[in-house]
Amino acid sequence: MIREFRNEDVNDVIELAEQHCIENGTGFGDYDEKELIKLIKSIKIHPDYKGIVLEDNGKVIGYACCQAHWNPWNRKKEGLIQYLYIHPSFRNGFKSKSLFDYCEQWFETQDCDYFLATATAFDQNYEVDDVNQEFLDKADQLYGRLMTLAGNQYVKGLKQWTRH
Repeated sequence: MIREFRNEDVNDVIELAEQHCIENGTGFGDYDEKELIKLIKSIKIHPDYKGIVLEDNGKVIGYACCQAHWNPWNRKKEGLIQYLYIHPSFRNGFKSKSLFDYCEQWFETQDCDYFLATATAFDQNYEVDDVNQEFLDKADQLYGRLMTLAGNQYVKGLKQWTRH
């Protein structure tokens, strides 16, 4: 079942986010739980954001975060899938597509003209290592089937990476 995020989902989402970080690669494996909770709460209360969860037998096994906003450069309402993740042991094309479709339906209710999806992964040197590339390839398998490639994403480190 796919539904809107509820406050009681916080612990399940934190667990999933930890797995998401590990799978994403070395540059994302060091997250701040307090900041993550703050982010989850802000998604819940902000009207331009939508937190979505995927359940299996009453357990949250995936999530998505969507945003809708006006793009001033083209005067169109734009949607953005900021995060979309399903735990690997539950991942299959059907569940991923269903979560993606739920996001698309929300964008339609927000009167978006189009939506974007991104996947980002890099290591502590702000470079893509093998684990990061595997994560990016998996995202490309989903988005590449359902969307049109329309750009690139780049990273440039400004500070030396430190573990907390």
